[in-house]
Amino acid sequence: MSYTKQSVETEHNLGEHVDSMTRMGRSVVLIEDSDDHAELVRRALKLSSQRHELVRFEDGEQALSYLISAPDAEANLANCAVILLDLSLPGVSGLEVLQALRELDKTVCPVVVLTTSAGGEDIAAAYANGAKAYVVKPVDLKSFRELVQDLTNFWVKWNTLPTHP
Repeated sequence: MSYTKQSVETEHNLGEHVDSMTRMGRSVVLIEDSDDHAELVRRALKLSSQRHELVRFEDGEQALSYLISAPDAEANLANCAVILLDLSLPGVSGLEVLQALRELDKTVCPVVVLTTSAGGEDIAAAYANGAKAYVVKPVDLKSFRELVQDLTNFWVKWNTLPTHP
């Protein structure tokens, strides 16, 4: 399984121990297959007033392993401030990820769909399967950066999650 953890200043291999709760605060989980979009998110987080650990997955199967079936999945969920989820993923789709997370009674990490689709059916399906917000990716870079900063400021800085059981 390949996925990466990144902070706003350094990048970490998952094999390295990163004390994200004390050094970085809660993590932002990005499930995005586009390297370009993932890089835009990383850069926007770097410009944010908050320090974040970014944990990125390129497909839904990797993300579900980390969030549900890995030995430390419960800790991964407890450390998660927000999940930014693209719907158009190879293999396990974003909608299937939402469905799997919804089936977990203990999931308190909000999922924000961040995708290029503005289709009414996609929006309805996302909300029906537990998305807390649905945001269409802006086309221009400045708006995309502002959007990611606004999302993370709200979900990481201002939003209060219940304590994890």
